[in-house]
Amino acid sequence: MIEKYSTYLKGQNLKMGYQHSGKTQIILENLNLQANASELIGLIGRNGSGKSTLLRCLMGMRPLMQGELILLDQPIHYCTPKQKARKIAYVEASVNLPGNLRVYEIVAYGRYPYSALLRKYDTDAKTKVHHAMEQMKVLHLADRQLHQISDGERQRCMIARALAQDTPIILLDEPAAHLDIANRYELMKMLRKLADEQEKCIIMSSHDLDIMLNYSDKLWLIHQKNIISQAPEDMVIQKNIELLVNASDLNFSMEDAKFQMMGNPRGWLSLKGEGLVFQWTKRALQRIGFDIECNKIGGLNVIVNECDESTEWEIEFPDKTVHKAFSIEQLIDILKSKHYERT
Repeated sequence: MIEKYSTYLKGQNLKMGYQHSGKTQIILENLNLQANASELIGLIGRNGSGKSTLLRCLMGMRPLMQGELILLDQPIHYCTPKQKARKIAYVEASVNLPGNLRVYEIVAYGRYPYSALLRKYDTDAKTKVHHAMEQMKVLHLADRQLHQISDGERQRCMIARALAQDTPIILLDEPAAHLDIANRYELMKMLRKLADEQEKCIIMSSHDLDIMLNYSDKLWLIHQKNIISQAPEDMVIQKNIELLVNASDLNFSMEDAKFQMMGNPRGWLSLKGEGLVFQWTKRALQRIGFDIECNKIGGLNVIVNECDESTEWEIEFPDKTVHKAFSIEQLIDILKSKHYERT
């Protein structure tokens, strides 16, 4: 095992980019980064901002244009391929592999920094491969060929390979992109556990803001060729999270912790009630463009009457006509059928 360090990755004055048609394209510059043991860092940013470029440079797959990157105790440019592979693992957003490879072979390849040939793997290595496949729920696919499994299963196999590599640092580029909802949250639960219990440092990119806000210790937001590094809560409170979008009809709700599309205003509505059904009713009415005043009566009124076994919505229009609905869908249909402007 590698000796313990509190700081696993440190970058100073980093510049990243590439050459194109004889010209230098700078993607990121003046970066000063630090990633520590037991941290799960969420990498966020707009399309084309440089998330994948950053991960490839941290992995050493693309050379730095400037600066120094240290993995644990050693500058990355001094690491041999095997030394680097024992310190850091990387799962790309998409990878092309021969379709006739078996799943077990792909995962077992994660042990290559420790053994030259598959047949030389010792019991400990085979145990790590088996455990990684169990963690990612691909053990039952061990003898399947790559072309015989789904995109989501393939993604889980690639993450299992990184886990079998057993490195202090794990980089993941959109790891949940092909996963269904259940597997997406199972993956995050497992990554959180790896960071907490095994002191792994995990850096992952994603456009799933809900996951990033709920599971990350720290967010790295790429903006104007640099990175803003903050706790998720600070990112929201200081409104830096709003740098992810540049649209007047998108608003980040600090209460709901998500971006909301501002619809065409339908006017004001007074909503009365309490509990979970009340909250979901409010959400639905805001979605279709109403501005809400809660628990006030006047003008257009919607009252949520929630009982143990059923819920009834009472709609009172400004002309004092009253309608009843027995689902949110019915409520919305009734409101949409009326055209009004609250005075």
